[in-house]
Amino acid sequence: VTTKRSGPAYLLEVDGKKILIDCGSGTLKQLSKSGINPLDLDYVFLTHFHPDHATDLFGLQMNFVLNPLFGEKEIEKTPVIYGPPGIEDFTKNLGKIFEMPIFETYDKIKYEVFKETQQIGGLIVKAFKVNHIAAGFSANAYALRFEEGDKVFTFSGDSTKCEGLEKACENADIFICD
Repeated sequence: VTTKRSGPAYLLEVDGKKILIDCGSGTLKQLSKSGINPLDLDYVFLTHFHPDHATDLFGLQMNFVLNPLFGEKEIEKTPVIYGPPGIEDFTKNLGKIFEMPIFETYDKIKYEVFKETQQIGGLIVKAFKVNHIAAGFSANAYALRFEEGDKVFTFSGDSTKCEGLEKACENADIFICD
């Protein structure tokens, strides 16, 4: 534990869209320090479900629900949360665990399971299955490759060297290896 850093979370801004990649512990605080209102996020990409990459996801989503109830900004768009298979169930199960099953009926968030390629306007996002084993358990984990024109940004998520990771970072302009 340290006060100098937070869990994995990266903000990518492309064509006026705000894209959050992972949502680890401290993400909401870092967004606030950067002057970013969570309601301004257009997309969230979750590389896998381990808590160091997903701890603040429930809190982030609760911002969408609670802000209007407290007279704050109303959600103006439908954010899309991309993730591994089970992303919607993951969120609903967190709601049950936290005794706030709001996401059973809340319809202002859209969930999408990774496809090989997602198109967001002029941005192409490719998801590559990677090898991630923690404490002896394998995770359903992905590296993400964001392509716009001739520019490529790749985020490894958690991974060991594998074919998916090598393909994801091939000729990348920026590669963040978490």
